[in-house]
Amino acid sequence: MKFERVTYSESIEAVNEIGNKKWFKAGADIVDIEENELPQATQLAKQYVSQTLAKSLAENPMYIPLPASQKEIKVSEGKTDQLTTEQRLIADINTCTDLKILQSYELLTKKYPTVKEAYDKKLTELTK
Repeated sequence: MKFERVTYSESIEAVNEIGNKKWFKAGADIVDIEENELPQATQLAKQYVSQTLAKSLAENPMYIPLPASQKEIKVSEGKTDQLTTEQRLIADINTCTDLKILQSYELLTKKYPTVKEAYDKKLTELTK
């Protein structure tokens, strides 16, 4: 069986110190996927989007993601992946390969203690 397309996107609402809000959005489309390649295609799309959003947030340090902000996750393979904010942050941190991008998550570790554990572990790994 062949899938026509996997589409994955996320949006994060952020605010700066004077209260201005901004949405950071990223998405990826992967086309013509064989059934046995579907998990890899989905993971690749998620990883790309997560890294793109982390980079965008790192390039805009004056904006802090809102804790109540939900990422919009849509995988058009017939399933919807609904994860908690903490689970998404931990997954994003675990796939991070760049120290600067990882450091963009540092402020979020104060809000989410479980995220701090994943952050500290990845920080140790990337600074070796």
